[in-house]
Amino acid sequence: MKRHIKFIASNNVKAFYILAILLTSISCNKPQDETDKSHSEINIRYAERFVVETNGNEIAATVKLEAGQEQQYIFHKKDSIQEKSSITASNIEVPLEKVVCLASPHICLINSLQETDKIIGLEDYKSVYNPAILDKVRSGQIHEVGNYDQLNLELLVNIHPDAIFESVSSMSGRNAGQLENLALRTIAIPAHFETHPLGRLEWIKFFALFFDKRQYADSLFTAIESSYLHTSQLTRSAAHKPTVVAGYFSKGVWVAPGGKSYFAQLLKDAGADYIWKDDSTSGNIKLNYEQLLSKGLEADYFINIQMIFKEREQVLNEMPEIRSFKSIRNNNFYMNNAMVNAFGKNNYWEQGFVEPQVILKDLGRIFHPELFPDHTPVYFK
Repeated sequence: MKRHIKFIASNNVKAFYILAILLTSISCNKPQDETDKSHSEINIRYAERFVVETNGNEIAATVKLEAGQEQQYIFHKKDSIQEKSSITASNIEVPLEKVVCLASPHICLINSLQETDKIIGLEDYKSVYNPAILDKVRSGQIHEVGNYDQLNLELLVNIHPDAIFESVSSMSGRNAGQLENLALRTIAIPAHFETHPLGRLEWIKFFALFFDKRQYADSLFTAIESSYLHTSQLTRSAAHKPTVVAGYFSKGVWVAPGGKSYFAQLLKDAGADYIWKDDSTSGNIKLNYEQLLSKGLEADYFINIQMIFKEREQVLNEMPEIRSFKSIRNNNFYMNNAMVNAFGKNNYWEQGFVEPQVILKDLGRIFHPELFPDHTPVYFK
């Protein structure tokens, strides 16, 4: 059942705010401090999976999970005097001092906030690309707590993080219940369900709440958004829109981004014509060879995006028939594996999560090289 945020103020408090507004309108238009604003919703422009509201010094966030479920959080600064909230939710004192991340994009979001020193645990060293994080794992500053199905509960109890960030649906019911019984707070993050690249990045505003860095996150997001939109303005105005096949092979089928997915949005913003743009799926779609052939044979470009590292020839050998595709014959075949470490961890799925403007420019350079002659792709080759 959905729970809706509702702030309840006494008549005296309401009267105070009305009086304050009247006095402000009569006097000069002096900017109000952020913490003095009455109940308002913080502007989230692209993300659809969370909302943030404020009521004076109180900040409330609602995360939209799966099957209509929601989780709410109330944030307040440590040692501050708080009135009893009217919201039934998890109360969180900020800033947090110790956190565990069970997904590498969460590490990048925290790293972007310059709070990496607060990370004390992760899944295992093979799940991370960031060299600085790997150094901390080797030195024992960051612990390997295990994967979702085999968490080291004893270790988690010993290090006792303030929060464990995990992806939605990744935590088994058994582990979730055990963590709750051990008084270990888990924060489910459905950021990977967002359908816009900037919507994924905008989760930095949610993470910022845990470290009391709202203004820093807003400034960083605005700068990246500006860069992204500038690139998109250039590419989308291009006269020619090359057609594109995108996806990867898995167990004999072609897995392609749905027409309403974040990657389909990237292709559109990069000035390309995605061959499955009319599909209504926000996740992935699975296609057999005949379906791939019917639309992809004459496509101008072939973009391979995959989680598991593979070389070009490995991909081509998985389905030799695609060698006859126009894109392959013309050597317009690109892969998102330009940054892969010795363990096979692909930085596209890690740092790329917080650099949509770089990924967009990479794609813009591929499809419209005349617009970005000085840009060398970072994530694609």
